[in-house]
Amino acid sequence: MPIPSSAELPIQEATLDLIRWFLPILHRLPRQHRHGLGEQLLHDFQLIDLRRYEHASRLITAVGRQHSAWLAQQRRPA
Repeated sequence: MPIPSSAELPIQEATLDLIRWFLPILHRLPRQHRHGLGEQLLHDFQLIDLRRYEHASRLITAVGRQHSAWLAQQRRPA
């Protein structure tokens, strides 16, 4: 079975974008904050600035929209 490209799975590409953006930030976090990965925790403790917080929110929203659309499509009768 061929592996679908990211063009075929936009939610996969959106999720990878989020991971690519977040991993460098995660590696710079103090050890005590690495287990609480919620962006609100990061923003509350001023570990990321507002611009980065907004960017993360857009990435997460994009993944959520695609996931919701996929779920709606799965519920439709064939």
